[in-house]
Amino acid sequence: MATASVAFKSREDHRKQMELEEARKAGLATAEVDEDGKEINPHIPQYMSSAPWYLNAERPSLKHQRKWKSAPNYTKSW
Repeated sequence: MATASVAFKSREDHRKQMELEEARKAGLATAEVDEDGKEINPHIPQYMSSAPWYLNAERPSLKHQRKWKSAPNYTKSW
């Protein structure tokens, strides 16, 4: 059910993280940067910005939200 790689945070660490998120949303702190160097919008909900556990994401990124399958090369011409 739970994975062993998940590290539990102390109450103080959780409080600091929540303060940092609030500061980012207010524009007082810089936004998170993904592995491509792009800023991650702090107003994106956590359920959308966090990658699923099976992707083994080490850094914050939105790659799991992007289209990863290429479209087949269909043509409408005869």
